[in-house]
Amino acid sequence: MKNFKDYEDQIINIISRNKVTIISGPTGCGKSTIIPQILSKKFAHKKIVMIEPRRIAVSSLFNFLQNKIQNIGYKMRFNKKINKNTKVTIMTDGMFINELLDGRLNEYDYVILDEIHERSIRIDCIISILKNSNWKGKLILMSATIEQEKLIKYFNAEVFEFKEKGYKANVFYEDEPIQDYINESYLKVKKILEEEEKNRDEIDNIFEDNEEKNKEKKDILIFLPGEEDINELFKLLKRIPAIKAYKIHSTLTDKEQNKIFEETKFKKVILSTNICETSVTIPGIRYVIDCGLYKTKIYDEIDYMGIKEITIESAEQRKGRCNRLGEGYCYRLYTEEKYTSLKHNIPEIMQSDLSYLFLSLIKFGINILNTEYVDKPSLKNVNQSLKFLLQICAITMKNNIFEITKYGEELVKLPLDIKMGNFFLTSKKYNCAKHCALLISVISQENFNFFEDLKNKKNKDDILYLIDTVEAYLVANNKLDFCREYKLNMKAMIRAELIYEDLKRRINHKDSDIKNLQKTFCEAFRHNKAQSMKDGSYIMLETQKQIFIHPKSSYFRKRCKFITFLNVLQTTKPYAKIITKFLQ
Repeated sequence: MKNFKDYEDQIINIISRNKVTIISGPTGCGKSTIIPQILSKKFAHKKIVMIEPRRIAVSSLFNFLQNKIQNIGYKMRFNKKINKNTKVTIMTDGMFINELLDGRLNEYDYVILDEIHERSIRIDCIISILKNSNWKGKLILMSATIEQEKLIKYFNAEVFEFKEKGYKANVFYEDEPIQDYINESYLKVKKILEEEEKNRDEIDNIFEDNEEKNKEKKDILIFLPGEEDINELFKLLKRIPAIKAYKIHSTLTDKEQNKIFEETKFKKVILSTNICETSVTIPGIRYVIDCGLYKTKIYDEIDYMGIKEITIESAEQRKGRCNRLGEGYCYRLYTEEKYTSLKHNIPEIMQSDLSYLFLSLIKFGINILNTEYVDKPSLKNVNQSLKFLLQICAITMKNNIFEITKYGEELVKLPLDIKMGNFFLTSKKYNCAKHCALLISVISQENFNFFEDLKNKKNKDDILYLIDTVEAYLVANNKLDFCREYKLNMKAMIRAELIYEDLKRRINHKDSDIKNLQKTFCEAFRHNKAQSMKDGSYIMLETQKQIFIHPKSSYFRKRCKFITFLNVLQTTKPYAKIITKFLQ
């Protein structure tokens, strides 16, 4: 079977004659590992940067390529390995945007933007900046599934499409909708093991002269929506002695995430969020179990966290994980009718808060109202995001063009999203930045559901309890025992400490007056102010949307006329999370 190296000359010719090249090929065909090798070999004196959407992709690619490419390094938040001789750098999209905003684009001759199909806000931000820059280098866009026509038109790009067929993927559907995907995943694992055991004698006879075939393990990858689901299934799988289960999600440390690549004599069962959908290929995977769901942030005037059905592109990406090295098997925990009704990918720019995108583009000197986007954002989201940036004085308008303010300059440099960054800078005004940094260290993480029920802390406010807990963790003699006692996720707390230490460098150490923290929170998140109703619900003053107090909040059994909250979790109801009493 051919791979990208067999087309090396053709790829180099296309890249050489085009400013922008699109490279498309199926999941696991080797784009991410072979293209940087081809470029570094042909253009050894040039500087190359490869952009990945996830930390695990950066670390796994570096580990694979470090013995194949000389002078290779990597860069991501809290961790980097580069020096003056580095010629090839792999980095996260967030780190690359920081370099763009610092005026360092011209340091690179080639930019490889991987997993372009994800079309996150960060990817669209990079695309827009590169499109509007005077940069003389070359851009390579790569993906397994790609909306080629839009990007060809946007960049006037040429396409190299790798069409080699992979191994067969056998797909199985459910006859009826599944209600409990966690238990069904567990049963599927047992079924796979039982069928393998049943067929083992027959397989051994067929391959009796093939020693390597007998040694082959066929590992299992299970896609689940979130960390809570992963933890629940992980406990169930402990009942099966013949396997070794691994977790992979964004809350884990880089070291913990990379455990999925370790060698083991047991059959691996890897429990993953959509983090393993793209970016990383795990050797040995021959079975995929797909629940058809994922957890995501949804923007509808406020930020919601909710579980949604995957898109048809995601379903195909997940299937593509099972047949990389041989014939594979994909068990979809939904009906074939459901599969045919799945929607196509919608770029984040069309359904997300645009504050980060707009502030970054304005900082780069781009006229956001006149610039061309690959996909046009909704007018509603444009207006909402600009209104927020104007309210916090991050931007101003002069001669019908938006300009970044001194406050906006400070805001865009922070390693936080715009709303969390505004909270941090506001806390400096009220001399409570230290305690704000403690709070941000947990609530800025993608999944901060690692605290015991706050409702049991009768005399505590949500944010004050969180701060007390983080402070106690930081001074604990044995942090592991502390986490066990208070039922905390140790990996999340390690990351919280890293975030806190990073933010602490940016504050005056005299800023330690906790009394003003609730007032600061209410000012920074004033768009999330809500008033209590007689039926026990709350109505958001800005949007008139109905919300409910989350059952784990300390305010679940307390009533306040006005509250301010961080965000909303959409499950059976829209639940407000991380709440404080509104103070002026």
